[in-house]
Amino acid sequence: MLYRLAADLLLIFHVGYVLFAAFGGLLVVRRRWVWKIHLPAVAWGFIVQYFVLPCPLTDWENYFRDLGGEVGYDGGFIEYYLRAILYPGFAVQFHLFLSIALIAVNLIIYYYVFFRKNNSQ
Repeated sequence: MLYRLAADLLLIFHVGYVLFAAFGGLLVVRRRWVWKIHLPAVAWGFIVQYFVLPCPLTDWENYFRDLGGEVGYDGGFIEYYLRAILYPGFAVQFHLFLSIALIAVNLIIYYYVFFRKNNSQ
């Protein structure tokens, strides 16, 4: 039971991390210091998506699921949890798109936060 709980808590943390990497730049609008933890999160998200690397959180979640008597899953977090909902027919090349979209969205946000907002004041 504790292993299943650990796996579920890792899953929740993983979802939060992905959301923070994708949209955490919005927090920088209000709290400028957040960029110090957000940019490394974006960099890691980009590297994992672009180079199609395994994420250690996925491995740990599978490890705890196995210890708890559940079956882990193959592939990465995004493929397993989001493919069926958001990306039917998910191709490996879509990782490149996700990595570029991650950078593009955050570049727009950071442009607004550090350049546009300062020039309008």
